Amino acid sequence: MKRRLPGKNRGGNSRPAAFLLLFFLLLLGILAAACSSESSDDDDQAAGDDDASPADDDTAADDDDNDNDDNDDNDDSADDDTGDDDSGDDDDNDDDDDDNDDNDNDNDDSTVEPIHLDLVEGCNYFMTSSECYLPYPSAFFQVEDPTSPTGVRVNLPDEFLPTGIMPSIDMGPTNTADGISPAGPILVHFGTDIAEEFLTGQNELYESYFAGNPLALFNYETGNRVIFMSEMDMNRRALFQNRYALIVRPLEPMEMGQRHVMVLTNDLTDTDGNPLESPPAFAALRDQVITDNPEIEAIRPHYEEIFAFLEAHGYPRSSLLLAWDFMVASKEYLTGSVLSMRETALEEAGGTGLGYTITSVQDDPNQYLARIVEGDFEVPNYLTADNELVYDENHHPIRQAENAWFPYTMIIPKKAETLGQPLPLVVFGHGIFGNGRDYLTSWPGTTIHQWAEETGVIMIATDWIGLSDGDLDLIINDIMQDLNRISIVTDRLQQSLVNNIVLTELALGDLEEDPAIQIDGHDLIDDTRVYYYGVSLGGIMGSSFVSISNRIERGVLAVPGSVWLNLIPRSVVWVPIKVYMDLLYPDPLLQQKAIAIFQTRFDMSDPITLTRLMFREPLPDAPAGRQVLLQEAIGDCEVPNLTTEMLSRSIGVELMTPSIHPVFGLDEVTSPVTAGGILTQYDLVDLTQQYMPPESNIPPEVDNGVHTDMCFQTNVLEQVATFTQTGQVVQYCAGPCDPD
Repeated sequence: MKRRLPGKNRGGNSRPAAFLLLFFLLLLGILAAACSSESSDDDDQAAGDDDASPADDDTAADDDDNDNDDNDDNDDSADDDTGDDDSGDDDDNDDDDDDNDDNDNDNDDSTVEPIHLDLVEGCNYFMTSSECYLPYPSAFFQVEDPTSPTGVRVNLPDEFLPTGIMPSIDMGPTNTADGISPAGPILVHFGTDIAEEFLTGQNELYESYFAGNPLALFNYETGNRVIFMSEMDMNRRALFQNRYALIVRPLEPMEMGQRHVMVLTNDLTDTDGNPLESPPAFAALRDQVITDNPEIEAIRPHYEEIFAFLEAHGYPRSSLLLAWDFMVASKEYLTGSVLSMRETALEEAGGTGLGYTITSVQDDPNQYLARIVEGDFEVPNYLTADNELVYDENHHPIRQAENAWFPYTMIIPKKAETLGQPLPLVVFGHGIFGNGRDYLTSWPGTTIHQWAEETGVIMIATDWIGLSDGDLDLIINDIMQDLNRISIVTDRLQQSLVNNIVLTELALGDLEEDPAIQIDGHDLIDDTRVYYYGVSLGGIMGSSFVSISNRIERGVLAVPGSVWLNLIPRSVVWVPIKVYMDLLYPDPLLQQKAIAIFQTRFDMSDPITLTRLMFREPLPDAPAGRQVLLQEAIGDCEVPNLTTEMLSRSIGVELMTPSIHPVFGLDEVTSPVTAGGILTQYDLVDLTQQYMPPESNIPPEVDNGVHTDMCFQTNVLEQVATFTQTGQVVQYCAGPCDPD
């Protein structure tokens, strides 16, 4: 059962009763004060004491002209709570010696001694358990750097990820960042589970906007709340009790280059209803208790700013269990790597491509195709022999001395012969651990060939290296043995974006003019109509590719997602990887920390970073009037729906209705529509009724098949064809697409 949020009516209107109780207590207070005043007057006359003196502690702190020292035992706590300096007030002996107490108070100049906090050197001041480096991310692990766009630089120690007998993790690549990932998880570890009623599930995202929600994430610069979900890590292991993080996942990208604040309130409890304790350092700052720790006093002004900000946004300091801030990495840092490679690629290959070979030409392979062409093409190479990027002082990849070659495949439909005129070009993106050649020649059977012929398009594809076929072996054999080798995936994904940029230029230039490919001597491709169609991995990386392309006018992104290290651990593709992960890195908390850290490495090519360039901040040479269509398969076991919907919010698309379910943060439209970006949903009920993936952060036990099967539904392919040809999105369903 979900909680009732603070301030919400808990059954009936209790205000009249509350006012009556308040009135009754006020009346008693007045009567007591009257009696106290008479007694106080007598005492004062006998002792010659002047309780009205400004120096009197009770008068100054309590603003109580009629304070009766005989009753101090009853109001000590009130004095202390109001900030009264009672260090010289011997309230315990007030009943025995009123006069001495008054005289002592009148002459008391003592102050409260600062407290001492036993801080662990190098650890986060706000650690909530024995886990030294959490909460993460935190400004504690960011140092000032006036040379960076944000003014800070990440500063994580290598000990952040203790790997036991496995190779230690080099934090150097992470520490080049000028902030944290705009979509990485926020981790807190209390050594106990937070009660579920306080957590915001992926289907309750509206709660993240509720005033008084016990968890909140703010953009400090704008005051805007960030959409998020919160969950306990459910990757449970018998030998690792209480090693499970509270995970707060932003489900829209935090603004790049801006400071953000995470808030937890005292409403939170564990699953047994026990309250949680604030870290002593935070409590001292919150409660304005002076310490003799110079490092805490140094950050006190900073936290006074945070407390004032939170007070203005409905979170008074007394309500806070914990709050802290961090800087999100800048646009320059996150996008500069890929954009610098893109610039070089277009300078060298723009309009023509670079070198290429034709290794195979199949004429009339079936009733739909006139020709299948296979070969290799040349690209500027940024990968070393170890499949890593090397960066210069501006964090731009360094071009390698020799170019690289990659495979391509082109299919030409019969319409290229029968129409006798140039056709649109569709760059195609394959699924995870697949390759472009297999998809264009046999995915599945001749379905893609029939679609190309009926739609009237020429298609070309290469491999999304990093997560194509063969990369799974590299992940298991190399990365699992040494997590520093994550670059096999992250850096190769960046190179793959460059490859697709160059391939597009080649297809529109030298390749289509090759006599071995041309039909009847006329141009094959209309270079004013260049589109993209990607499925699964091709939808994910295609989101990034379309965003930075100077050519793609329309893009279809089928079953796409974003935020790789949110997506993969919830995907069925994680299952074989998890076997090795659990064996080599068995601590669940270590795994979550690794996921949080390595998302920064994925950010350079992740659509959560690059899709801001699609509509919000398009590049100068971006095609005018660009459009995208996203297709979501409900209950997807390979690409979780929450990552598809996060991508949709990141791009800024609208939701086609009637839909299977609403998507928080998206406006709604009805079919047909011509717009910048549209999300459509499909529910293959025969499959989802058999199995739905878990909502928690564990991979599905089986693949229900909706991820692949959705792509081949007749109405799905018809929607793709109409959009590709006309730019109009039509929902070919009678009501919500379930599936027809």
